[in-house]
Amino acid sequence: MHMSISLRHSNDVLFTGSCYLFKSPVTRGMTFAAIASFLAVFAVANVVADYHVPETHLGVDEPAPDKAGDKKNLDVIYAINAGGDAHVDVMGIKYRRDPLHGQVGAGIASDYGKRLLIARVPQEDQILYQTERYHRSTFGYDLPLAGDGNYHLLLKFSEVYFNEPRRKVFDVVLNHEHTVISNLDIFDEVGRGVAHDDVVHFTVRKGGTVLQWDEEESNLDENGKSVRVDFVKGPYDNPKINAIVLLKGDPDAEVPKLPPLEEEELPGVGDQSYKKEEWEKVTGKSKFASGSKISDPYSGDDSSMMLPIFVAIGCFIPVIFCLCKL
Repeated sequence: MHMSISLRHSNDVLFTGSCYLFKSPVTRGMTFAAIASFLAVFAVANVVADYHVPETHLGVDEPAPDKAGDKKNLDVIYAINAGGDAHVDVMGIKYRRDPLHGQVGAGIASDYGKRLLIARVPQEDQILYQTERYHRSTFGYDLPLAGDGNYHLLLKFSEVYFNEPRRKVFDVVLNHEHTVISNLDIFDEVGRGVAHDDVVHFTVRKGGTVLQWDEEESNLDENGKSVRVDFVKGPYDNPKINAIVLLKGDPDAEVPKLPPLEEEELPGVGDQSYKKEEWEKVTGKSKFASGSKISDPYSGDDSSMMLPIFVAIGCFIPVIFCLCKL
């Protein structure tokens, strides 16, 4: 006799099969094995139907990054990848190839940072902090302006060479007059191989002729068509820059920020100051963490998912054995 079997979960067909009933005598053990096998298959089908891949694995729970221009009318006026090629970051900002590329006396383009994995930065934007331009003396860029208004100058840095502070220290000067960043020591700020951003806010007024930073004012050259940013050589190693973004818009606009930098401390090491590599040797972990810790999405115990499958296999074996004896 032929019999069809169909398993359903709500309105979805989970399993369809058929079997033949034999005229030969069926033992009690065979009957039990067959029933157990049927129930095991049903259990597996229900588990599979109810199982869903967590949305965090698919990235559904993670909101898409906002465009810089979507935040309170904040527009990207100009962006460059110093020492590197054109790039579009995860926020949609389009970086131009270094405009000083190939210019004599404009410093040195370097991709030495490609030896490192830069912390606090997504994989797609590593290149912004791995390439750089440095100079053995003061150097800078002319950034185009877009009339009167509030500007946000985003400067991107990473120390990829030195392993201790007070080796590379320099100033950043805006419009030849305003020392907007004094004695910048990237390693002292975040360590080696870690992204560091600085934001400088300034205003252009009076038809593009006056620049105001903090409480200081200066006159702009070329009728406000551009503003100069210089990286000033001091008594320490060469000044550098990795990338630049010039934004314009609401003075209270939220400028794109890096994840917060958290320091991991190990009890018992006292107040002794360690270099990054020394800290890793002493503690077995990095002193500089790249943002908040994220729990492993695959750390959950899913072994219970396999139990019905093992039961089904175990129940099918005696059925096959009994059928072979027929």
